[in-house]
Amino acid sequence: MPSKKCILIVRGVKSLRNGKRNPKEYPYWNELISLLKDYKIKEVGIVPLEELNRLLDECFTWIGVDSFFQHYAWYHKKKGIVIFGKSDPNIFGHKDNINILKGRNHLRSNQFDIWENENYSEEVFVKPEIILEEVKRLDGKQI
Repeated sequence: MPSKKCILIVRGVKSLRNGKRNPKEYPYWNELISLLKDYKIKEVGIVPLEELNRLLDECFTWIGVDSFFQHYAWYHKKKGIVIFGKSDPNIFGHKDNINILKGRNHLRSNQFDIWENENYSEEVFVKPEIILEEVKRLDGKQI
């Protein structure tokens, strides 16, 4: 039986300095990971760069939120899926990635203000099934 293709999961957001939940934190990670049962999942946290490079090489794609990681992966020529909520993929996304935004009506009026006063809302993010469809499309599977 062929081995499962690997997907790197990069949750990658910290709480805000004031302790509030970061508005970029994707709320459906557990549901998404359970939907990706046909894939080998590797979650990455804080690791040395050599380890991060090895994980990137092992996986056929990655899924993360608008954060540092998409820029790092892009530099290493590894395309992935970026989940956006309130920040704008036209400003922060790389066009070779799959940049998923639920709707432009959720975007912040000023993308460059500090996030401390932003309220968290699960409603701004796409459901895991949308991301699964994109993974299957990347993998060449019928959806």
